[in-house]
Amino acid sequence: MTKYAVVELDSAETKSKGGVVIDIVNWWDASWGIPEDTNVIKSYSKEDPKYVAGKHKLINIDNNPDVQKGWILGDKTQVLRDPNT
Repeated sequence: MTKYAVVELDSAETKSKGGVVIDIVNWWDASWGIPEDTNVIKSYSKEDPKYVAGKHKLINIDNNPDVQKGWILGDKTQVLRDPNT
């Protein structure tokens, strides 16, 4: 099982590549699709397409277990950080 932060990407109109962590998931069910290059390649769940390609990005956080909902993905750095630091 691999732990991922699900990042809701900023609106395309902003031309930003950043976003906000909206969930932490354990990606273990092959029916969700295999994360490829940190992009959601298919909806998170057929029954509840909560996370969709193009609007969400997966960031592997196995080596960064402190990441929480609300953290920010930097636009230029692509690094997850606590917004209060």
